[in-house]
Amino acid sequence: MSIRVIPLTDPDVRQFSRRIAWLATRPDGTPVGSAFLRLDSRRTHAHLADFELTVHPAERRQGIGSTLLRAVAAGAQDHDVRTVIADVDVASAGDVSSSSTGSRSG
Repeated sequence: MSIRVIPLTDPDVRQFSRRIAWLATRPDGTPVGSAFLRLDSRRTHAHLADFELTVHPAERRQGIGSTLLRAVAAGAQDHDVRTVIADVDVASAGDVSSSSTGSRSG
């Protein structure tokens, strides 16, 4: 399946952070997943970011999450982020996926 990743402008700007976002769609425009990278605007925390990644349950195991994760990693690199943090529930689809990408828990 061909997936299109669309960068979005996210209106969620806060005092010390802002988000960049991506929407994954099928070729017909049907949304199948999304990702958000929250960048910290404080100089002392500019190297940190956290992210959320969601893939519709019916669309999992097709590379959509990996495609979105590559977009998040590129966005982090573009903004000189060295550490990206995410919360993942144990034994969830995200836990399985994060283990396969070499992510560390801590």
